Amino acid sequence: MIDGKKVLAVIPARQGSKGLLGKNNRMLAGRPLLGWTIDAAQNSRLIDRLVLSSNDPIAIEYARSVNCEVPFTRTEELSSDTVAGVDVVIDAVNRCPGFNYVVLLQPTSPLRTTEDIDNALRFVMKSSATSCVSIVQCRSNPHWMYYRNSEQQLIQVLEGQNITRRQELPIVYEPNGAIYIANINYLLEERSLITTQTIGYEMPLDRSIDIDNIDDFNAAESYLQGK
Repeated sequence: MIDGKKVLAVIPARQGSKGLLGKNNRMLAGRPLLGWTIDAAQNSRLIDRLVLSSNDPIAIEYARSVNCEVPFTRTEELSSDTVAGVDVVIDAVNRCPGFNYVVLLQPTSPLRTTEDIDNALRFVMKSSATSCVSIVQCRSNPHWMYYRNSEQQLIQVLEGQNITRRQELPIVYEPNGAIYIANINYLLEERSLITTQTIGYEMPLDRSIDIDNIDDFNAAESYLQGK
């Protein structure tokens, strides 16, 4: 609990990843990928209840073996690769009532720490925000990006932005996929994890790996083995 608000954390781990088969159960530096997120959430001082939302028997069995609650099995309708993440969160919120805030923690961000989770929650409460996502500074800047037209000519993505000096470029960010926080009443009203009211909690680049493929997985393993 934080500032009198009860916090529900949801870890989504569906079966059937296409980018990296068996991703959530794949061994990463000595434990399943899923285990890194469970461990970080279980050590949080601010999360009141942690649940796994999954249709994967292997993930469910593992979660229960490390005392992560699995109060329901996700329906097949919510387990396809076309289902929006917010629908999975809303399903969990409806199944586990009695909370003020929900935190979505994707297992594909194994380098996110307990401190990241708790500091993001404190950031939300201090800002009196209705929602928050973790972000990381972009390596490339859209002011210096182009696309090609049908004649292979380069067209600025941000037309009219003629910035020529790096020092003049604004700092830009992107969500890193590690932490999503929302006031539950606001979430149910907006049905979106990112709105015009969302604030950004910045994380460092080295903890912002989002695992989509084997290269991402290997990068995360190298980081963890180095530590």
